[in-house]
Amino acid sequence: MMFTWALKHNRLIRYYSATRKRTVWTKAIDIGLATSVFLSLPMTWVMDQLVLRDQPPVLVSGKVFEDDSGLVFATLSGEEVDVDIANSAAFRANFDFRIDMTRHGWPFVTSVSGLKPLLNMDVFALGQGSRTTELEIDSPQRMAISRALINAGYNNEVGIWDSTNSPAINNIATWAANVIIWTIILVVVSWISVWITRFAYIFLSTGQFSKKQQREDMGLCAECGYDLRGNQFGERCPECGVLTS
Repeated sequence: MMFTWALKHNRLIRYYSATRKRTVWTKAIDIGLATSVFLSLPMTWVMDQLVLRDQPPVLVSGKVFEDDSGLVFATLSGEEVDVDIANSAAFRANFDFRIDMTRHGWPFVTSVSGLKPLLNMDVFALGQGSRTTELEIDSPQRMAISRALINAGYNNEVGIWDSTNSPAINNIATWAANVIIWTIILVVVSWISVWITRFAYIFLSTGQFSKKQQREDMGLCAECGYDLRGNQFGERCPECGVLTS
């Protein structure tokens, strides 16, 4: 029912609409419109690859503890820790978690990528100062830090750290917005290009017509400028062969 209603109203619109004259210029505008729609997504992807804007890195610090049962857990700076748990657990290390993020895309940010996270740990039990630390993904310290980060909302960062998330986090909404904006930009550019070409063609054609008219008024061949004033009975120009009458 709805489809039949749409077809009926579409026929009525086409019937009562003024017919559009098909010229080389209207065809060029239509081709530009179709090309703009086709190229909008590739242009958005190109901008996502080429336009990079750094943003402040994600910096998180905290502490690692181990209780009497051997359970390792971590807390982030600024978090409140239960007094009983803090008193019963042994402090093992300080840690600093850092991940540098880069924003991609124009005019809106279409994706955010993160470099490999850096983990600096100051492990007092081993007598070492703060330094870059590589922990196995199943190590108790890393799992404890990951849980603390996830509880604080750093899911994407932990996903990049564990290589379970893509380094590039895409935003579908801004991708769609950029596709629409690039469609509008390309349509406007193609429309302006067609009209500039049309005005240039009219200008050049008018100048060429005026030149030929001046030659005819002077009794010369309009095509090559040969003097035809002594050749009134000839139908063609003796120089270039174009018809003169």
